[in-house]
Amino acid sequence: MRILVICALVLVLIAGCGRGGNDGAGRANVLRYALQEEPTALDPALNEAFTTGELLQNIYEGLVILDRNSKPAPGIAEKWEVSADGKTWTFHLRANAKFHSPYNRPVTAADVKYSYERDLWPETKSPIAGPILIDIEGAAEVLAGKRRDLPGMRAIDSRTLQITLVRPCGYFLVSPATTFVVCKEAIERSGGSIDEKSSIGSGPFVLKEYRHGTRVVLESNPDYWNGKPPVDRIERPIVIDPDTAHIKYENDELDFLWDSVKDFAQDKNNSKLSGQCVSVPFASPGYVAMNARQQPEFGDIRVRRAIAMVIDRDEIVRVAYSGVVQPAGGFLPSGALGYDPNIRKVPHDPAAARKLLAEAGFPDGNGFPAVTLYYVQKNPQVEATAQLIRDYLKKELTISVNLQSREAATFYSDTGKGKLSFYLEGWVALDPRDFLSFLFRTGARYNALKFSDTEFDRLCDLGDQEMDENKRASYYRQADQILLDKLPVIPFIYSRGLYLQKPWVSGIQYFLNGPLPHYTTRVSR
Repeated sequence: MRILVICALVLVLIAGCGRGGNDGAGRANVLRYALQEEPTALDPALNEAFTTGELLQNIYEGLVILDRNSKPAPGIAEKWEVSADGKTWTFHLRANAKFHSPYNRPVTAADVKYSYERDLWPETKSPIAGPILIDIEGAAEVLAGKRRDLPGMRAIDSRTLQITLVRPCGYFLVSPATTFVVCKEAIERSGGSIDEKSSIGSGPFVLKEYRHGTRVVLESNPDYWNGKPPVDRIERPIVIDPDTAHIKYENDELDFLWDSVKDFAQDKNNSKLSGQCVSVPFASPGYVAMNARQQPEFGDIRVRRAIAMVIDRDEIVRVAYSGVVQPAGGFLPSGALGYDPNIRKVPHDPAAARKLLAEAGFPDGNGFPAVTLYYVQKNPQVEATAQLIRDYLKKELTISVNLQSREAATFYSDTGKGKLSFYLEGWVALDPRDFLSFLFRTGARYNALKFSDTEFDRLCDLGDQEMDENKRASYYRQADQILLDKLPVIPFIYSRGLYLQKPWVSGIQYFLNGPLPHYTTRVSR
């Protein structure tokens, strides 16, 4: 998803009606941690925002879940098989996977089929269903409104579901892990939409209350197939300002906090908070994008390489990010399948960069037009990075760089449409296909830079279809090297998940995209 991550690159009062209950005051077994943005949608088909997704994964579940190793594990489906040609997957659903109260009935194969079809129906207007589900037979036709049913999904009986793909997909199990099953009756009772009353899933927690602008409350699901979670209640006050959230944590009003880079660097040196700091791998590269369609000079690989060679990744990590993230090599981040710690990196070599720029026709920067570097506003790490890059280009290449920050929605809209020439961005994903094929394969929906390379495409196609994980890793590793050699983007950091956790909280598990649902979290005040 296209976001600048809270921990590294960013971070109406209308009464909502929940399903009743008291406010949990005085109860020890309550986990309190801030939602640092208003939820964008309670409908999982409509959500693209990282923070909202982290909330919804506790309410909803898919056929498959992801474990702490970021690997697919049984969810609503207790097991599955795949055909020899890699195109047909058969899922066997659990007998004890149930929708939340008041429906409280088993999740069936027909429910899964409905959920996938609903995601693809044009009237749902899902921004994510197409890329995630397009490999299922008939998905393109449903998405285009040519048919309502999805022929590639067949409910053989109430507990057996068969999914047929148009081609083998080595990444396929990520799709049923990120496609949540919803309750048809609840949605129909709410007139076809998902709101506070109809957000009925089968996950470990139930949405109990949502007060817009104020808080979200979840309560543990006593009928969850894997047993009631240890924590009784999760209270998520909506605290958008990171300084306010940090003060609430220091005052013991919060038990867990996604920390900002600035605060985390200080917290590590705070005698009271240092033992509460948690830093874990997070699959998100930060990068500089160069759009040759908006700035023709970027069409010359010598120009792109010269710019890459004057950017000091180590200094950016040290100065802009206070040393709490990692300098990047390739685009695939540490922990992702295909990540290569020995990738052939672009060296930091200003003298060689000046020579390359001269060979491209711009000796000492003469004749090179001023460029504008765009970035999302109100984030000190992003702004500090932009300033450093401006200074590198001015000092070493005599290229003038203007800085322009933009409101997030406008920035993402413009980058998605390919309107900006030179900008800082980040990407959060899990499977290498979602880093490489999604963003850089010729013709890909999110390939805003229109990057195209035949060998890169070939390797991505092989990786996308390969079922053997080791072979997949090899294909993507080679593709990542091509991307680094061609340099449509310049990766400069790999993010980290930065958190504060009170001593009385235990059992929080993480995967490469943040905290897992709170299956095992405990609070012992």
